[in-house]
Amino acid sequence: MKIASILRLLTQVVIPSLLILFIPVLPALAAVGTINIAPTTGPPQTLISLSGQNFTANSTFTARFGTTTVASGYIDGAGNINTSFSVPLLARGQYQVTVTTGALDTSNTALFTITPEITLGSSSGSVGTQVAVNGRGFYANSDVTLLFDGRAVATVRALADGSFFNAVITVPASTKGTHTIAAFDTIGSTSGVSFSVLPSINVTNTAVGVGDQIAINGNGFAASSNITIYWDGGAVGGISATTSASGSFTSNFTIPSSSRGQHTIRARDASANSASVILTVAQKITLSPTTGSTGDSITIAGTGFSANRQITILYNGAPIATSPFSVFTDSSGSFTASFTVPAGRAGTYRVEASDGVNTSSADLVAVVKTTISPETSVSSPGHVGMELTVEGTGFKANSIISVTYTPDLILATTTTNARGNFSVTFTIPPSAAGQHTITVTDGQTIDSFTFFMELTPPPVPALLSPQAGARADQPVHFVWQSVTDPSGVTYILQVAKDPNFVTMVIQKEGLATPEYTLTEQQKLESVSKDEPYYWRVKAIDGASNDSGWSSARSFYVGFAFELTGWILYTIMVVEGLVFLAMGYLLGRRRS
Repeated sequence: MKIASILRLLTQVVIPSLLILFIPVLPALAAVGTINIAPTTGPPQTLISLSGQNFTANSTFTARFGTTTVASGYIDGAGNINTSFSVPLLARGQYQVTVTTGALDTSNTALFTITPEITLGSSSGSVGTQVAVNGRGFYANSDVTLLFDGRAVATVRALADGSFFNAVITVPASTKGTHTIAAFDTIGSTSGVSFSVLPSINVTNTAVGVGDQIAINGNGFAASSNITIYWDGGAVGGISATTSASGSFTSNFTIPSSSRGQHTIRARDASANSASVILTVAQKITLSPTTGSTGDSITIAGTGFSANRQITILYNGAPIATSPFSVFTDSSGSFTASFTVPAGRAGTYRVEASDGVNTSSADLVAVVKTTISPETSVSSPGHVGMELTVEGTGFKANSIISVTYTPDLILATTTTNARGNFSVTFTIPPSAAGQHTITVTDGQTIDSFTFFMELTPPPVPALLSPQAGARADQPVHFVWQSVTDPSGVTYILQVAKDPNFVTMVIQKEGLATPEYTLTEQQKLESVSKDEPYYWRVKAIDGASNDSGWSSARSFYVGFAFELTGWILYTIMVVEGLVFLAMGYLLGRRRS
């Protein structure tokens, strides 16, 4: 009962009395202030001015951007706040700016919208230049596309705070002048940042020699404009180049006769835009030809050496005689001379030229050299028994040389001398008409020639004896006309019982002379003139060229005369008288 009375006393008397006492004091303890910010939009790190009024004088304040404290200080005696701060590095979006005071004042809320922004590592450069791009104020963890004149050139991923750093783009082919680089996230692109494209040229090689050909590549010039090339300030004729719609061009350029040292190539368009590059012309030698064999003459030309200096020329590390005997450079450091390839094995040899300070070298490929004498051709063929000589240089020293003939007949062997040289003579063996290969080798190096064997057949032999239709005595002796051929000839004799040589009696091949006598074993049977034998001959040369058969001739073997005419009648009369006589004698005997 006592506790309830106490509670009633507190709620009905004490607390109302206290409120009456403190209500007049509350306005003096807290105030309602207002704040303003400028600007209200921008990227992170934008400088914001914050002003406030009607705050409790001489009290402290704290300003926050979202949840980030950005400023603090004291309110002046008039209750005003004047301060500034930079927008924190936060992602794209709208954020509240608030102020709290130590006097527990209240204030309105200001809103700030973070927008994206990019900055460039450089504001100008040539085509191909790599430009660093930094971004802030983009959506958190979003893909950002980088644009060059509205064309996508790279993509980068923004961090959780909406920023990215050191994204790299390569300046694409563009004309000279101002271009725009921008960035695009899920909503839209930033305002563009200006980038100035400068004209530039580059060459495929900056260390060159006189006569070298290089390519000049130009970018960043005016579109569709004629280009003039200058060498050390002088325009070079004969070069035609026009830029593309994007201000690019390519032109080939041959280094003109120039002294040793640095020289400038400059390209200029019709709008007076130009760019240049420095080249260094160095000493250089060229060989013509670059391959040769023992005894061949090689021309050596040098450029870029010191002026008016004597030149020493080495072949395979040793001095070599030249023409002229003493070689000097002219006033521009150039010279020309020649030398003869010395005897030696085939291979690659270094040729060096030096003016005592500057040295240049080139490689000469020494090759084997073989000659054959005499040479043959389709119009001037060779023949069996022909004597040929092959000479060679550049082969292995002191090695065995084999000369083979199609397909693998060894015609001759010999040995090279200490310098790899040789000479060998051989004779062409009997072989078919047409092309054949003569091969020369030391077992490692090989060379070959084509030998043309003659295709002309020998003449057809004329038959001499036995004559047509004549009686031949046994043993029959055949004689025909001798024929000749560069490749030599042999003969084939055929004897048959019919003019078509179907029923062959004798065939004799490889006859070296234009005659043949039948042996006892080959003795022919006697035949009448009405059923004679036939014979023919042909010649074959050493290249297997065939003359073709002679016309066939007939002959017979047997009786010395024929029982015809009066001889036959005489025999018949004699035989009749003999029979009469014999009959008479037999009759008398019987009587």
